[in-house]
Amino acid sequence: MCYNYSQYLDKKDLEEEVGKKIIPNDQTGLTSFYNANGFDFPKMPIITSENPDFIQIAEWGFIPKWTFDPEDSKSKQIRSGTLNAKAETIFEKPTWKDSAEDLHCLILTTGFFEPHHAPDGSCIYYFITTKSRKVFSFGGLYKKWINKKTGEERKNFTIITVEPTPMLRRLHNKKPRMPYILGPGEENLWLTRGNNRLDIENLTRTYIDDDLIAWPVSKLANQKQNVPSVIEPIEFSDSLLIAENNWILTGEKPKSEL
Repeated sequence: MCYNYSQYLDKKDLEEEVGKKIIPNDQTGLTSFYNANGFDFPKMPIITSENPDFIQIAEWGFIPKWTFDPEDSKSKQIRSGTLNAKAETIFEKPTWKDSAEDLHCLILTTGFFEPHHAPDGSCIYYFITTKSRKVFSFGGLYKKWINKKTGEERKNFTIITVEPTPMLRRLHNKKPRMPYILGPGEENLWLTRGNNRLDIENLTRTYIDDDLIAWPVSKLANQKQNVPSVIEPIEFSDSLLIAENNWILTGEKPKSEL
């Protein structure tokens, strides 16, 4: 599952990289995150199918539609279970089915974190990103929560997860899943409204490994530390991982990537 990801670009760089402006009313809500933790329900940049020409700021995790107070303990507990949505069940689960057909979004990211568990019980965290793009997109669903007393409207989103690629299966080896990553040519398709269920299910296929790279990072990744060093590669020696003979697991970048 994906509970930690980064989007560390500031407003100017994000707009330049994506080629879209942030909606004026949302501009003050943008915060740069090296390590956004879903259980804090942070506000993050997305692009929605309803308004695909602009970047909007939305909260990670669906607020229960029945609640009058999103900050109460019961609402937060339920919301913690809505950070990810399995692609295989978005048309069946009541939480997702109202959004599954048309309320799609691109979740703008610079990378995400996953743990690798060794047989001895130790754990190394990895930062995964793409070689070709500074910002790329997870596919997600969104909705609007409206306070029935005040009329306040808050946008929420969830990250869709899919079966992992071979690389991610080796890396994220305990209950392996991965976020649904969209290639550049698929982003507009995901935002197109009116697709039927089969079209949508065909889109949510597993991403190809070719453009993904990963490296080990410090345990700050699991400590809610939002600092630049959280995404920096570390050196380590672990015979169990080195035995995999794969630079992604050993942390040894090929010369072409140095």
